[in-house]
Amino acid sequence: MAAALERIHARYETESGAGAHIVDLARQAMTPEGAAHLAAAVTARTEPLRALVVVLGWIGARGLEALLSVLGEPAIQASLAEAIAHIGPAAATQPL
Repeated sequence: MAAALERIHARYETESGAGAHIVDLARQAMTPEGAAHLAAAVTARTEPLRALVVVLGWIGARGLEALLSVLGEPAIQASLAEAIAHIGPAAATQPL
Protein backbone atom coordinates (compact mmCIF):
# COMPACT_ATOMS: atom_id res chain seq x y z
CA MET A 1 0.00 0.00 0.00
CA ALA A 2 2.78 2.45 0.90
CA ALA A 3 4.59 1.81 -2.37
CA ALA A 4 1.39 2.44 -4.32
CA LEU A 5 0.76 5.70 -2.44
CA GLU A 6 4.30 6.81 -3.11
CA ARG A 7 3.94 6.08 -6.86
CA ILE A 8 0.63 7.95 -7.00
CA HIS A 9 2.24 10.88 -5.20
CA ALA A 10 5.15 10.91 -7.64
CA ARG A 11 2.82 10.79 -10.64
CA TYR A 12 0.65 13.64 -9.33
CA GLU A 13 3.72 15.70 -8.50
CA THR A 14 5.30 15.12 -11.92
CA GLU A 15 2.17 15.64 -13.97
CA SER A 16 0.54 18.54 -12.16
CA GLY A 17 2.62 19.57 -9.15
CA ALA A 18 -0.18 18.27 -6.93
CA GLY A 19 1.69 15.67 -4.87
CA ALA A 20 0.78 17.58 -1.72
CA HIS A 21 -2.86 16.68 -2.38
CA ILE A 22 -2.01 12.98 -2.09
CA VAL A 23 -0.11 13.65 1.14
CA ASP A 24 -3.12 15.50 2.55
CA LEU A 25 -5.51 12.72 1.58
CA ALA A 26 -3.25 10.06 3.12
CA ARG A 27 -2.91 12.08 6.33
CA GLN A 28 -6.67 12.61 6.60
CA ALA A 29 -7.46 8.95 5.94
CA MET A 30 -4.86 7.52 8.32
CA THR A 31 -6.50 6.16 11.46
CA PRO A 32 -4.55 5.80 14.70
CA GLU A 33 -4.55 2.04 14.12
CA GLY A 34 -3.26 2.48 10.58
CA ALA A 35 -0.49 4.76 11.81
CA ALA A 36 0.45 2.20 14.46
CA HIS A 37 0.62 -0.59 11.86
CA LEU A 38 2.71 1.58 9.56
CA ALA A 39 5.06 2.50 12.42
CA ALA A 40 5.37 -1.17 13.40
CA ALA A 41 6.26 -2.10 9.82
CA VAL A 42 8.97 0.56 9.74
CA THR A 43 10.36 -0.53 13.11
CA ALA A 44 10.43 -4.15 11.88
CA ARG A 45 12.20 -2.97 8.73
CA THR A 46 9.54 -4.50 6.52
CA GLU A 47 10.03 -4.05 2.78
CA PRO A 48 9.48 -1.79 0.94
CA LEU A 49 11.06 0.13 3.80
CA ARG A 50 11.77 3.30 1.83
CA ALA A 51 8.11 3.68 0.78
CA LEU A 52 6.94 2.97 4.33
CA VAL A 53 9.30 5.66 5.64
CA VAL A 54 8.04 8.18 3.09
CA VAL A 55 4.37 7.60 3.91
CA LEU A 56 5.02 7.52 7.65
CA GLY A 57 6.66 10.94 7.33
CA TRP A 58 3.47 12.24 5.73
CA ILE A 59 1.35 11.48 8.77
CA GLY A 60 3.38 13.62 11.11
CA ALA A 61 4.81 13.30 14.59
CA ARG A 62 2.90 10.07 15.30
CA GLY A 63 5.52 8.28 13.21
CA LEU A 64 8.64 9.97 14.52
CA GLU A 65 9.72 7.28 16.98
CA ALA A 66 9.54 4.59 14.29
CA LEU A 67 11.41 6.81 11.85
CA LEU A 68 14.17 7.38 14.38
CA SER A 69 14.44 3.63 14.88
CA VAL A 70 15.78 3.19 11.34
CA LEU A 71 18.38 5.94 11.40
CA GLY A 72 21.19 3.43 10.77
CA GLU A 73 19.73 2.02 7.53
CA PRO A 74 22.06 3.36 4.80
CA ALA A 75 19.77 2.59 1.85
CA ILE A 76 16.99 4.89 3.07
CA GLN A 77 18.86 7.83 4.60
CA ALA A 78 17.76 10.41 2.00
CA SER A 79 14.11 9.35 2.26
CA LEU A 80 14.36 9.22 6.04
CA ALA A 81 15.79 12.73 6.24
CA GLU A 82 13.02 14.00 4.00
CA ALA A 83 10.36 12.20 6.06
CA ILE A 84 11.64 13.72 9.31
CA ALA A 85 11.90 17.14 7.67
CA HIS A 86 8.32 16.73 6.42
CA ILE A 87 7.19 16.36 10.03
CA GLY A 88 8.60 19.81 10.60
CA PRO A 89 8.96 21.56 13.96
CA ALA A 90 7.04 18.79 15.74
CA ALA A 91 10.05 16.52 15.11
CA ALA A 92 12.27 18.85 17.09
CA THR A 93 9.95 18.93 20.10
CA GLN A 94 9.53 15.17 20.50
CA PRO A 95 11.55 13.69 23.37
CA LEU A 96 14.11 11.13 22.27
